[in-house]
Amino acid sequence: RTEVVGSFPFMAPEILIASNSSPYEPAGVDVWSCAVILVEMLFGVHYFNRMLGWERTTRVSPKRHAELTEKFRDVSVIGKLLQKRFDDEDVSPLEDLLRGMFEIAPARRWDSKRVAESKWPSRP
Repeated sequence: RTEVVGSFPFMAPEILIASNSSPYEPAGVDVWSCAVILVEMLFGVHYFNRMLGWERTTRVSPKRHAELTEKFRDVSVIGKLLQKRFDDEDVSPLEDLLRGMFEIAPARRWDSKRVAESKWPSRP
């Protein structure tokens, strides 16, 4: 696909720079969007925007792609985020899940099957 679809800030980075010569895979962008939803559920509405320093009125642009790439290039950002929220709890399964879902490179991002097989939340 090449058209810009979805609601900002739930759009995966590749949507922000999509073109006829650089299309994106819809399944991968859905996984990214689900990760944003999970962050919002864990930390509160508009947390993702605040984490990135975006206003609610921030518009879609290639600049947003650069900001997402820079923020998620350092995978430790997710661990730091979780430690603030969960203190001494073991967050490694959740951290692994979010790292996989927030993978900047679409080819390395977890697919829905791998997300479903995640150790978080733990199953009895």
